[in-house]
Amino acid sequence: GVGMVLAGGCVSGSLYRMGEGYVASWVVILGVMVGLFFLNNTWNWWWDNLISNEPKLWLPQILDIGYLGAFLITLLIGGAVFIGLTFFEHKSGYKEYKFTQKETQFESLIEKLMSPLYVIFKLPWNITLGAIIIGFIDLMKKSKSLCPNIYVSLLFNLADIKVATISPR
Repeated sequence: GVGMVLAGGCVSGSLYRMGEGYVASWVVILGVMVGLFFLNNTWNWWWDNLISNEPKLWLPQILDIGYLGAFLITLLIGGAVFIGLTFFEHKSGYKEYKFTQKETQFESLIEKLMSPLYVIFKLPWNITLGAIIIGFIDLMKKSKSLCPNIYVSLLFNLADIKVATISPR
């Protein structure tokens, strides 16, 4: 967190800014490399004295609800945060200014809450939405509780184009 603030972004952002000629990013990447060198050489000490002694918190096991229950609780909490922040922004008079060809204003609270559906079904998808959808599909692929018998691997493994593999239980 602190390193990202001082660097002005994450490691991948610093890498592309290096290519743009931003000299400070070269210093940042040098610092990352030095930090990784020290982490690599002291990892066993960190593991033995700190990390391995910490309590293991795993939502499916803590609440005894399995993967699907943990996933649904995570969605519920994320949805509650979204609704709360949208309500707060609506009450404070926050206006979202977008630089698009077709300007869409969401004035009422209901319109603002339904705006993700409008973005998904009415507008062209941007790269962020595409990444979220691919991440969700990957989550479905990896979680046997969410999708027990079918592992879809077309969109996820472009080099190995398979439409679907059905595995018997």
